[in-house]
Amino acid sequence: GSRDRAAADKAAEDSPWEHLGVSPEDLGKAVGQVVGDADIDVLLPFAQRLWNEPVWEFKLAGLKALALGHVGASDALWAFVCDSVKQLDGPTLSGALAEVAAKCLVDTEARLDEVEAWAKSRNPWVRGTALAATLPWAAEGRDPERMLGWAADLAGDQAPAVQGAIGDWLRALADHDATRRNAFLAEHGETLSAEARREAEK
Repeated sequence: GSRDRAAADKAAEDSPWEHLGVSPEDLGKAVGQVVGDADIDVLLPFAQRLWNEPVWEFKLAGLKALALGHVGASDALWAFVCDSVKQLDGPTLSGALAEVAAKCLVDTEARLDEVEAWAKSRNPWVRGTALAATLPWAAEGRDPERMLGWAADLAGDQAPAVQGAIGDWLRALADHDATRRNAFLAEHGETLSAEARREAEK
């Protein structure tokens, strides 16, 4: 890491944590080398210890370990996600946790009931993560209507975390259903931020 990167990352993330200035890409490589093919029984307590440390890279490393492809969904992993989501405070940790959450949601769709409450959280990063974690439902073969309902309720929420998540979701939906994306924008587009509209229209 570097001090310059640490300062830049801390400012960009608006983070209260200590920063070491390690790039997420390098951190991901290190996690893969250290973790190898360790199973969830080893990784989950390891990730929990990292998450509990007041160092941004440690928290991100724990999430990257749990996002590895060989780590399957489980009730214990979902419990970690639900506990950790309350502490989100920036875009990178939000995106990393959303990736872990998504595998749990795809595994057990009933967990969406809990995610719906995230969309009403006082924390804007949690509200945004509700959509980021459900991006698989923007893909072909899944019903997007529940999440589009959340997006409609949040359209007037001007928090950048929320507007960014809505724009990303609609862009992903348009990859295979531009008609439904266009219908959403016709009804709610004027309420979205200009940046979210631009992203959604890509």
